[in-house]
Amino acid sequence: MPVVRTLKKFDNLDLVTLFLEIGNRIASREKLATIMELGEGSIKSMIKILKNKDLVLTEKSGNKLTKKGKKYFSEINKIISPIIKINQDIFKDKLNVYGCILRKYEKNKLKKQYIARENAIRVGCNSAMILICENNHLKAQYVEEFDFDFLKKDFNIKDKELLLITSSDKKKTAKKGILALSCSLNLKLNKLFREIYK
Repeated sequence: MPVVRTLKKFDNLDLVTLFLEIGNRIASREKLATIMELGEGSIKSMIKILKNKDLVLTEKSGNKLTKKGKKYFSEINKIISPIIKINQDIFKDKLNVYGCILRKYEKNKLKKQYIARENAIRVGCNSAMILICENNHLKAQYVEEFDFDFLKKDFNIKDKELLLITSSDKKKTAKKGILALSCSLNLKLNKLFREIYK
């Protein structure tokens, strides 16, 4: 009789999201399962992968980053801010909206923003947007009439930085969309993510 294998219920961006969640807080497997909207079995499997890469360790207090993990976390935080929930229905789709600041990016990739947005849509997001801070105002490419400056109260964004925003019916998908957007616009970040999940 053939062995029936359970299909993996997580992907590479789930692994990066979990790594970042552990970097933000020491948490139990149960707590991480709730935050990640995944089963404890999937969380256990992902933690094992991160442990094998010497990025995470488990103690009585919960799961936390190793010295190597903290180094990666620090490098990532130099490029993107923590992903946070936005309590505004920006896309008028009544879905979960999340955002983060991208501090560094490849300027030439901004000319084809649709490619980065398509990557967010590909992971399951309903909508994705890239705003740039110019002269202390948030602006979207080809959108002149809408004022996005109300978002500045949630983000300490500086001139020339980008604000990445996504929406999805699932919180974890919106967060993964942010990661897909950000690594599409920053090659170093893409490399860091690949080193975490490869």
